Amino acid sequence: PKEYEGGFYLGKIICPPEYPAKAPNIRIITENGQFNPKGEGICLSVSNFHPESWNPAWKVSQIAVGLVSFWN
Repeated sequence: PKEYEGGFYLGKIICPPEYPAKAPNIRIITENGQFNPKGEGICLSVSNFHPESWNPAWKVSQIAVGLVSFWN
């Protein structure tokens, strides 16, 4: 929605103890009308929602850059 354009949003990437063997959980903390901050995280191929597509070579910095480019 338009009311969320240009805003700043906080999120976090939570790595399990088994990282990088297991995918991280990606959460948005700021309410934005699309994601529920109290939910289980975001469903992405680079998150724990899709462990079958996780690649242990991916770094947290690469995930963050990917998320920013996706939202821009």
